[in-house]
Amino acid sequence: MPEIIRYTTPQALADTTSHDECTIDLAGRALTNQTVAGNLSAAVAQSPCAGNWSGVEAIDLSSNWLSGLPEDLFSATTGLISLNLRSNQLTSLAEDLFSATTALSTLYLWSNQLTSLAEDLFSATTGLSYLDLKSNQLTSLAEDLFSATTAL
Repeated sequence: MPEIIRYTTPQALADTTSHDECTIDLAGRALTNQTVAGNLSAAVAQSPCAGNWSGVEAIDLSSNWLSGLPEDLFSATTGLISLNLRSNQLTSLAEDLFSATTALSTLYLWSNQLTSLAEDLFSATTGLSYLDLKSNQLTSLAEDLFSATTAL
């Protein structure tokens, strides 16, 4: 079973000043999941730990009141398969947010405040087979938005 990391307070990430303070010893086991659901403020996106998800296959950032995400947040997550960003306050997503997530197959974006999606947002996610966008503020989608996602 994959290891799951749970941060219990927003301060656990917001107060860190170096990468070493974010390291969790898993006794030599590969980290494949990170769950920080319902525990963080928007500080997660500014944390030095936030982008340190190399080798992680599943990330759950749901229910954290996140209003925005840095464009390079998932830049080291080429093996990411499942990403849960549901129940936040996201209004937009950077066009290159998923550019490194080439293995992504499941993406939960429901219950945010998204008003539009960049035309190239999913251009690297060719294996995306499940996408949940319900309960957002979307009124229209670009015609070619899903042209690279042949599995959808």
